[in-house]
Amino acid sequence: MNLPSTECLFSRSQIAIDLNMPLHIVQRVKQTWRELGMVCRDRHGKGWSGLLSPEQTKFFIALLEHSLDMYLDEAQEQLLYQHGIWISLAALSRTLRRLGYSSKKLSRAASEWGMKGLKVHKQCDFVQGTCYSLLPVLMIDGLIYSHVKIGGYNGEEFTQWLEGLFGVINPYPGPHSVLVLDNCCIYHVPGVEEMCEKQGIKLIYLPLYCPYLNSVEESFSFVKSYIHCHGHKFRDIMETGDPIDPFLFLYNTLDQITPIMARGWFRHSEYI
Repeated sequence: MNLPSTECLFSRSQIAIDLNMPLHIVQRVKQTWRELGMVCRDRHGKGWSGLLSPEQTKFFIALLEHSLDMYLDEAQEQLLYQHGIWISLAALSRTLRRLGYSSKKLSRAASEWGMKGLKVHKQCDFVQGTCYSLLPVLMIDGLIYSHVKIGGYNGEEFTQWLEGLFGVINPYPGPHSVLVLDNCCIYHVPGVEEMCEKQGIKLIYLPLYCPYLNSVEESFSFVKSYIHCHGHKFRDIMETGDPIDPFLFLYNTLDQITPIMARGWFRHSEYI
């Protein structure tokens, strides 16, 4: 599309507000317009021709149109399963750019694929289904104890969980002998401090509003990202699987946490 040669009468900030578009995109488009008299650079006939056949490309695009929030590694697995071809994530990303697709950020915490210059719409059913709670123990060498249950934890259930934890930790000052907790109300029920003192465990409560000192918070971020990345599998399990399958999936998710990850999270909290 060609634009008039006269300078736009609206400021970049006003354009960004009116179009609900990031300011840096408006700046880049205006720069292209000044240089070429067009809002898009002509890229036809340039660069890499692609590794996917026309049929495989159609399948790839159909995957994204069916699930706009699909991760590239999920599409990678589907191409291998359906067409027997293994394409690197970088090659898939180049294919999307060549076809005019880009990753879009929505107002909620998600990213979707769509044609450049067009808004992405995805209808979601926010159904309050079964709620699962995870209560893991993160050490510098990874997770050493975890528990998954339906619904949330209360104070009595936390003390029962604590009794199970005592079987895998040691009296202070031995290894795995310091228990760091945040200020969740169930961690402060009567008896918690006495139980730790009886077992010789050093109990430390973090200051208020200091999640950056709680290394396990970063592990929760990883777990949420992993579940999102494998969301289709988890939804299939919830709809058609055995009642035990969601627990196996969540425990397997926790098993993906490696000692290298744990050490990095402790380093971010400046414990090491």
